[in-house]
Amino acid sequence: MSKGSREAAESAAARLCEWRGLNCYIVTDSQKGISMNIAEAKEQIKRTVTVYLTRDRYGAYRIPIARQRPVFLLGAPGIGKTAIMEQLAHELDIALVSYSMTHHTRQSALGLPVIRQSSWQGRTFDVTEYTMSEIIAAIYEAMSASGKTEGILFLDEINCVSETLAPAMLQFLQYKTFGTHRIPEGWVIVTAGNPPQFNRSVREFDVAMLDRLKVLEVEPDYDVWRSYAADRSIHSAVLTYLDIRKDDFYRMENTSDGRSYTTARGWEDLSETMYLYEDLDYPIDETLIAQYLRSKDIVREFSSYYALYRKYREDYRIPDILTGKETESVRERARAAAFDERVSLVNLLLDAVQRKIRDNAGTEQALRLLLPTLKKIKTALSPDERTLSSGDEAFSSADVFALAQRSLSEETEALRETLERQRRAGSLSSREEKSLLCRISILEEEKQAVRIAAKGADRALFRAADAAPNAVPAGTEGADQNALPADTKDAVPNALPPGTKDAVPNALPSGAAETVAHTESASDSAFSVIRSDYSGRVAAMQAEADEISGQLSHLFGFIEEVYGEQGSEMLLVVNSLTADYSSAYFLSNHPCEAYYRHSRHFAIYGREKELQEALNDIDLRDLDNSARA
Repeated sequence: MSKGSREAAESAAARLCEWRGLNCYIVTDSQKGISMNIAEAKEQIKRTVTVYLTRDRYGAYRIPIARQRPVFLLGAPGIGKTAIMEQLAHELDIALVSYSMTHHTRQSALGLPVIRQSSWQGRTFDVTEYTMSEIIAAIYEAMSASGKTEGILFLDEINCVSETLAPAMLQFLQYKTFGTHRIPEGWVIVTAGNPPQFNRSVREFDVAMLDRLKVLEVEPDYDVWRSYAADRSIHSAVLTYLDIRKDDFYRMENTSDGRSYTTARGWEDLSETMYLYEDLDYPIDETLIAQYLRSKDIVREFSSYYALYRKYREDYRIPDILTGKETESVRERARAAAFDERVSLVNLLLDAVQRKIRDNAGTEQALRLLLPTLKKIKTALSPDERTLSSGDEAFSSADVFALAQRSLSEETEALRETLERQRRAGSLSSREEKSLLCRISILEEEKQAVRIAAKGADRALFRAADAAPNAVPAGTEGADQNALPADTKDAVPNALPPGTKDAVPNALPSGAAETVAHTESASDSAFSVIRSDYSGRVAAMQAEADEISGQLSHLFGFIEEVYGEQGSEMLLVVNSLTADYSSAYFLSNHPCEAYYRHSRHFAIYGREKELQEALNDIDLRDLDNSARA
């Protein structure tokens, strides 16, 4: 087709769309940039940030700040633009400050004008300056809170700024300055916005503006989002439905009833709510679904599918399959099932196992990360360390238990500070946040266990003192304690039988030995409470891991028997376990023979091995052994 013919066709298509009342956005080949999915855009931004922050041997940036073009991420709403910023900040270990520009006025973005006096050639003048921009102030606050001097300033809805602010944006994008204040060195500007067809408030950028930006055009891509969704534990009903009906993943159209749409953000938010509704036994119906998906057809279809999904879960008795107790009638129904029912069944089985895997893997990682903390506390409780820190060897059992509680409190507070610092930096992943919260919870519970043990030790000490006749001068056994000689009343513990003072645990009443281990020193007594609690958690986690391994074996056995070893159902199982971070982590520490056999068959083994090498491959039993060391 010649150039003239192509332009004529485009013009005719535009007129036809207008005549039919369709709000189509016609972009010619000469205007259209290179579009990409969100994963490709993330990689492009990652490279840009890395390049902009690269310095030469003298410490200067290889690309001068004036030449560091801000990135402009142009894409439909709800496709994950904000999400990839959080991921990048975490992966690059830099800070992130995010702002939506839609609510900013000229005053909040540039600062308020103030008058100061200035002298020049013997004359005094009143000069207008500006207070610091709210946005730039937020960068300094993030640096102060997080300790990170480099980061990303992410400005969303950049093409929806108010009319009063629009003229200042050109200066900002060129010189990285709001008002009279420049953003700190080491901060890369990334902006984002929606194309005009998705947002009536959009202000089209002219060439002068676009020529100062690195423009990345992003389009929705279900296959890319699917990998992200699996790692984020998106509800399996959502994933199964979209696996079958990919066209419903992202839709934006005008109908007789107004704008109709579904977005990636909508599906993810719906998924989070569905988990809680199921836990609370609330109905998941069209009324709920329509609050997140604004398409009547898709709401109706997904509501019907979810009802069917729940019916599959009950009819197939998922727990029975995962324990190897399924009946022959269940196997026969699975063999005769249509494609969509097979996909639903496989995802139901995977969801049941992977929920447990994620909890177990998260607990295991938290316990691993607590090992250095436990060793630090054990060292602090040792007699030599106590003498060095206090200069006083006269440490009673009560003092040691108090020190254990204080050490646990200090470590807990340190984790809380880390959590808050990383939250302020904007670089905290959801997985890392859960790990920190889990470790804080464990230390809090161990502190409570030590507190209870300390009270038990105190009671045992008093009982031992009452039972020590040598502690009271002859003839005063029944006398009032206040009548004891001054040097005797306070020295009761020293009058205990040899070895009793430091062997308080042995004086505990029957049953208290489970709280405080019978050890020869107060230091070992206090730490044994912590170690006992930790070892119990490790044992419980190991037992759960063994149960999960058994369920995986039954899952593979069921798929092999019903669908064969080379079918698409087996490929779906292997792909899902490989793509999910927690599942890959679990399998690296709890090998499953069937998984490795089938991953080799589907040529996935090499990719899984790469995942394994990136994980902390430590034998599970090292946890308990290291705690005892």
